[in-house]
Amino acid sequence: MKLYKRKQYFIHKKIQIKYALFTVSLLVLYTITLLLAIFAPYIFALFSDVPFSQKSEAAEVLLLLHRYIWPGIGSVIILFGVLSIFITHKLAGPVFVF
Repeated sequence: MKLYKRKQYFIHKKIQIKYALFTVSLLVLYTITLLLAIFAPYIFALFSDVPFSQKSEAAEVLLLLHRYIWPGIGSVIILFGVLSIFITHKLAGPVFVF
């Protein structure tokens, strides 16, 4: 029995692109919500009437978070966008053939 393996990842391009954009938009919305929860306390500390030492600590933490969080978030969004194409490939292929 010969196994047939598809090499074309866009079987139904409109549906797959729509699903990938939906996945990425959900990830972006989730990311914005998460980042607001993470960054908000430090941003409020910078603009409130707290001692300079606390503002300095908040600024250092913000710089540290920016250095490590943004590359990870960008990578995850791109990764899940690409994975959504592969997932729809596995789903749309048999449905298209059927």
